[in-house]
Amino acid sequence: PEDAKVKVRVQRPNHIAAESTSRDSARSFYANGQTATLVDRRMNLYATVPMKTSIDGLVARLDDRFGFTPPLAEFALSDPYKEMSKQIRKSSVAGTEKIGWTECYRLALVGDMADADLWVGVKDHLPRRLIATFKKHEGQPQLRVDFSGWNLAASASDKDFAFVPPKGAQKIDMIPTAEAGKIKRKTSRKTN
Repeated sequence: PEDAKVKVRVQRPNHIAAESTSRDSARSFYANGQTATLVDRRMNLYATVPMKTSIDGLVARLDDRFGFTPPLAEFALSDPYKEMSKQIRKSSVAGTEKIGWTECYRLALVGDMADADLWVGVKDHLPRRLIATFKKHEGQPQLRVDFSGWNLAASASDKDFAFVPPKGAQKIDMIPTAEAGKIKRKTSRKTN
């Protein structure tokens, strides 16, 4: 299992910046309503694509075109509970528990791809913990997220969401899923 620390800053409707650091990786993601940029700081690589859309549109377009969404992007959507409920087949309140000093409802969620427990603050309704089990993946891996440091009144400027390439960074292309499939098939035919 890999532990990562993720910092996310959101300014609705179309600005998001996220940094993920772990023992083996350091990645960033920026979107400002005009472009989306993915950065691998350890490899000193980045890719930028036009992406004129809101955060809600960004998540769908990245998934459709490139086959990925930023980690935990569902929580940055304008109505995360509405979007997540589309994936939930059955839900129940499993009681209340404290996460740190915060009294939380523990929600048991059952979906087609994953089952999850989600702890939501009783007073502020903010997520505090998520444990998801991906039941259709080999070994049923789990994702555990502890949410902390919520600041709903944080000030932000366009600078906070502007990507500046690190010194010596190499720009690479972000290849759409459809093109990646063609490249893979061509490579496969050459090796056979």
